[in-house]
Amino acid sequence: MKKMIVALAGLLVLRPIGSTDEPATPLERYRKLEFPPKEENFGKGWQARVALEYDVINTLTYAAQPTFSSPTSYVNDVDLLLEELKKAAH
Repeated sequence: MKKMIVALAGLLVLRPIGSTDEPATPLERYRKLEFPPKEENFGKGWQARVALEYDVINTLTYAAQPTFSSPTSYVNDVDLLLEELKKAAH
C-alpha cells in the first residue's frame, strides 16, 4: 500500500512528459527569432521572418465569427454615403 501511495505521489510531483513540450505558436517563434525585426538585422534572417509572418497571419482566428444577420456600422456608413452622393447628383 505504501509503495502505491509513493508511486501516486511521484506521479503528482513529476512533470508529465510532453505536456510542456507543446509546439510553439508562430507568434512565439517570431518573438524568439535569432535576428529580430530591427533595422540592423534587415539583411539577416529575413527569410525566417517572412515565413513566420505568413504563419502568424494564416493562423489568426476570430473571437466571434460574423453572422451577417444585421447590417454593420460599415454597411450603414456606405449606405449613408451613397444616399448623400445621390442627393448631390440631383
